[in-house]
Amino acid sequence: MPETVNAFVDMIDAAFRGEVGAGILALNEAHVPELRTGGMSSGMVSGDFWRDTALPTLMDRFMRERDLRRVALLRKSVEGIHLLNPV
Repeated sequence: MPETVNAFVDMIDAAFRGEVGAGILALNEAHVPELRTGGMSSGMVSGDFWRDTALPTLMDRFMRERDLRRVALLRKSVEGIHLLNPV
């Protein structure tokens, strides 16, 4: 798991670029034949959706999970201090 939001976005963008052939920020629309399932827009990937909806949602979830991990580590270290110095 990346340590920073920027590293997380870079990881997502690299994976996106590998699958779609363009970065999230540069993409307007792309047709990815491997994603075709039938229908007019089948296989289309929308840069607007990824920039405006998906990426912000993933970033929020990343930050929430990162903060929860930090709280858990802090609690664990505080519990360790209490065990070493009982009141």
